[in-house]
Amino acid sequence: MSSAEGKSIEDIVLEAGLVSSDKLKELKELEERTGNKIEKILYNEGIISYKERLALSAKKMGVEFIDLETIGINKKAIHTLSGDVSRRYHIFPFDIRNNLLYLAMKEPDDIFQIDEIKVFAQMEIKPFLADGRLIEKAIEYFYIDEYHMEEQNKIQSEDAPAIIAKASEMGSLQGFAGKQFNFRSDDMDRNIDQVIRDIVIKSLQFNAQNIHLDKVNSGLRIRYRIDGILLEEENYMDVKFDDIITKIKIMAGMFTCDRNVPQKGRFCYDMTYKDKVFLEVLSLPTVNGEKLLLKANSSQKGYTVDELGFTEYENNLIKAMLDKKSGLLIVTGPGGSGRTTTAYALLNELDASELNIMTIERKPVFKADGINQIQYSGKNDEDLVNLLKAVSEHDADVIVVDMETGSQAVKMLMNTALSGKLIILVMSLPSVYDTLISLFSMNMEPYLVTSSINGIIAQHQIRKACPSCAGKRNDLRKEIRKTIGESWIKRCEECGDTGFRGKIGVFEVFSMSREYRNILLNNDRIEKLEKALSKEKSTFRNNLDRLMGNENTGTSRGSRNRSEREVTGGDDI
Repeated sequence: MSSAEGKSIEDIVLEAGLVSSDKLKELKELEERTGNKIEKILYNEGIISYKERLALSAKKMGVEFIDLETIGINKKAIHTLSGDVSRRYHIFPFDIRNNLLYLAMKEPDDIFQIDEIKVFAQMEIKPFLADGRLIEKAIEYFYIDEYHMEEQNKIQSEDAPAIIAKASEMGSLQGFAGKQFNFRSDDMDRNIDQVIRDIVIKSLQFNAQNIHLDKVNSGLRIRYRIDGILLEEENYMDVKFDDIITKIKIMAGMFTCDRNVPQKGRFCYDMTYKDKVFLEVLSLPTVNGEKLLLKANSSQKGYTVDELGFTEYENNLIKAMLDKKSGLLIVTGPGGSGRTTTAYALLNELDASELNIMTIERKPVFKADGINQIQYSGKNDEDLVNLLKAVSEHDADVIVVDMETGSQAVKMLMNTALSGKLIILVMSLPSVYDTLISLFSMNMEPYLVTSSINGIIAQHQIRKACPSCAGKRNDLRKEIRKTIGESWIKRCEECGDTGFRGKIGVFEVFSMSREYRNILLNNDRIEKLEKALSKEKSTFRNNLDRLMGNENTGTSRGSRNRSEREVTGGDDI
């Protein structure tokens, strides 16, 4: 093809004597009429072979054609990219020359794809056009189950202490003993894969809800939201921030070329053959570059009501509400208080094999077998009402609505509950009292509220004291600081030296009794309701007092009034 530099495909075809001028003119007319490229028409007419067709296409793209059947393969080139990356992009690295990776591609003129592959290869790319079928064959031959063979060999050749010791190099992995981590054997000290693995492992270690990635001094700052507090764990100054961001966006299925628009994506990070971490990724453009927020959810299993920390009295109330098999049960609380977890715990009390259970959610968090989960992206109450009608027509026994609802949707849910279906509605109000008052402010008829509602579960979360360092931190550390300073104090790896690890729920469980029906049907319901609720066994005050008797909450009785105000005020502690 070198002798043909600067010539058009038509000139090359004529000079080679493949067609006459008249035939070429006829083929050009066919190209204009059908929209097919000239090289495809030549191939379909049997004038050129498939390889010759590819060679002509490469000429038009301004790249070279490579025949993978006739060249030698440089194994060093193969190791620059993983089999997963090669399969995803339909590419095959076949040679390295002068720190330039020679890459067989199906679309060598896709500059955005080439930029993304550079991040993985950590070197410049020279693209070649190749037969897509041969690319797939080469991938299957040279990457034959490469990943699983490598990891299985590691597990067989290293004993458990060696694996744990290797894991410990990236920070304490307390609580993860016995798990098999798939560490890659890259030569680079801080390669991109390892940094991402570091981030995910530490998010698991500290049970972080959110992970913040920011650009600082051309490096990477990582902060973890642990039990509501944002903590800076480590900065990586020896990795390129943009490379990390690009790879995470690729993994999350986001557009890497558009960095000026907020985006959302998600992916599953496979830690081992059994352990997976599900991450939602949100990008936001800032003056320093893109900021990423990763929301981690390593547990896709739900809980039961017994596991959530209700008292025996509250457990009995809740199970009695569910046993009715109809009516409206409201789960409410501020964002991050575990409302969705509670809603799915209620579902776990039901027999999904005997009931048609359907959920409507903005973003399903838990994956539940036997339950029909609907991801809803509508923007107004009318659309939600139409969806609820469709769900009801599908013979639903139980309907869960986990999203903000307007008055039309709430009214329909109440009427649906009265028709014999069990409805679980998730709201964002801070208490039972606020929930009932809010329903009346939506102009709901008192008889509709009292006859449809079975009960309300309001909840908040407070932080638990770290079991490793609770009770021995404050007084002792004050004395140490006075005498020998901060450097001697050993960091608690369990809690990141915050003094807290995990959260515990504070609940208020309300059951619609005959007494409350009478109160709510009266005109002076607001004053009477507040007094009646304060006398209940299940209130935030009672449960907070009970929890403060347990040292694991890290709260003293002297701070009861302040803590109670914070909890009932709707803030996540």
